[in-house]
Amino acid sequence: MIGKNVIGSRPATLAEVSGVLEKRLEEAEAEFKKMKKEKKVVIVEKPPEPPPEEAEAGTEGAPAPAPAPPEEKSPLGLEQRYALEYSKKFAKVGKRKAEEIFEKLMKVDKMKPEAAVKLIDIMPKNKEQAKLILTKERMAAGDKEAEEVLKIVDEFRK
Repeated sequence: MIGKNVIGSRPATLAEVSGVLEKRLEEAEAEFKKMKKEKKVVIVEKPPEPPPEEAEAGTEGAPAPAPAPPEEKSPLGLEQRYALEYSKKFAKVGKRKAEEIFEKLMKVDKMKPEAAVKLIDIMPKNKEQAKLILTKERMAAGDKEAEEVLKIVDEFRK
C-alpha cells in the first residue's frame, strides 16, 4: 500500500505501477536529501581501545577492526522496492501504450477492466492464450472476442 487513505481502486497495469513507484522513489529521495541537509553534523569519536592486559596474546600488535560505516537505507520500503523491480522487469509496454491498449480493449464486447489489464500485462501471442485470460476473468470468450483482442494487442507489440 502506497498511501494511507484509499480513495478508490481500479486494476493497474505493470507499466502504471512502475510509473507510480518511480515517482514515489523520486519524492522519497528528495525528502531523504532534504532531511540529510537539515541534520546537524555529528562527530563520532573512536571507541576506546581495550587496555593491553585485556588484549589477547595473539593479537597484541594487530590493530582493532574498524566499525562498519552505517549503510544508507533506500527511501522505499522493501515491498515497494520489490514491486518496482518486478514491474520494470515484466512490463511489456510503456505507460502511454498501456493506456491506449486499455482504451481499445474496453471497446470490445463484455470486456472487464481486470481482464484488459491482464491482457496488457501478458500480451498474448495466440488465440488460445487470449481465450484463457478471458475465461479466467469469467468472461464468455468465443473465437470472435479472442481474435479481436489479439488484433488489438498485435498492433502495440514491440
